Amino acid sequence: MKNKKNTSQNIQRNNFIWNAIAGLVNAAESVVVLMICTRTKGMEAAGILTIAFAVANLMMAIGKFGMRTYQVTDANSTFHASDYFTSRCITVGAMILVSIVWEGINVVSGMHSAYKALVVLLLCLIYAVESMEDVFIGVYQKKGRLDLGNKVFIVRWIGILLIFLIGFLLDWDILKVEVIALIGSIIVELAGLKLISFSFSIERVKLQFGRQWALFKNCMPLFVIAFLSLYITNAPKYAIDAHLSATVQASYGFIAMPVFVISLVNSFLYQPILVDMAVLWKNGKIAELKKVVLKQVRWIVLLTVVVLAGAFVLGIPFLNVLYHASLEEYKVPFMILMLGGGMLAVVGYEVVVLTIMRSQLQISIGYLAAAIIGMIGFEICTKYYGILGNVWFYDALMLALMIGFGVIIYVKMKLGKGKKDE
Repeated sequence: MKNKKNTSQNIQRNNFIWNAIAGLVNAAESVVVLMICTRTKGMEAAGILTIAFAVANLMMAIGKFGMRTYQVTDANSTFHASDYFTSRCITVGAMILVSIVWEGINVVSGMHSAYKALVVLLLCLIYAVESMEDVFIGVYQKKGRLDLGNKVFIVRWIGILLIFLIGFLLDWDILKVEVIALIGSIIVELAGLKLISFSFSIERVKLQFGRQWALFKNCMPLFVIAFLSLYITNAPKYAIDAHLSATVQASYGFIAMPVFVISLVNSFLYQPILVDMAVLWKNGKIAELKKVVLKQVRWIVLLTVVVLAGAFVLGIPFLNVLYHASLEEYKVPFMILMLGGGMLAVVGYEVVVLTIMRSQLQISIGYLAAAIIGMIGFEICTKYYGILGNVWFYDALMLALMIGFGVIIYVKMKLGKGKKDE
């Protein structure tokens, strides 16, 4: 019994450690690529890659379709691993198709050159690989082995970053680097999954329309949430892409990067306890769940205060060195964005809690309203007030979402107990 307990504790520790490392790698993806790009290819190229990362992340929301959180919090195992895998094949196919159409429209409208569109599309394909990988990580997380899937993620992205580093140092064109990175990503993914002996056989996968439709229907609100969330997060970049220069886009990308680090660090803190939170809600243990939620919010507030203090003193000088740029004129927008980053982290966690409560419809309505307001607001604020108007509007939008979702969670907990999935 003692050995079994020790083994369980070791697995829990490994899950936390490897999830933390994966979170750091995830946070470093675009930071490292843009850092190398600015030094070797200049601000114009960095601006193109900045919008490419924004679009690729938005398209990845289609590929993942919001299934990961639903998959790991499916306490009653309503759907099998094969259902999730088959569904993911469909959504990744849709992701690739939408990416092609999206960039086709941008080229025809004159928003993007053919070269810029290809840069965006290739990065979307790299993220399509990640979208497929996500379903395997979900299976292992459900089995208590989140560490296994995260190891593949880490190795794959370290490989991609090394390819970008070597390629840019050798002065390769961005397209050439991306093609090699895509091929390398696929090879590492296939080898990694084989190495960790993925426990469910592809031969068992069957396209069962009834089950697929039920899964898509259940996850549709989560997809809408993820897609609209990413749209809102990246809407400032789309507005800059339409009204300002690629150089300004790169500068905004540099000062906005630390903002999302708060959310990423927060996410790897709560990811390992998602299943436990789902069980608490399912069993109606509201008081215990409330303690977990409040504790996590306190961590976010503390993290935000620490990051704001550090950003005020060291933020711009650090970013200047990191990106080999001159960003002194962006200090005020930077601090405003960092405050918004704290609110974004709270919103992200609130969405997870509401998802566990199976309140996807309320989240979808909130995000849809924010997206519609943001679509208009960011355009107006960026066109007439530049970067400063852009970032103030972002903070206002995050504050509204944070308060709105917080009220819904309060009401849900006040009403009483969780219900079993139907």
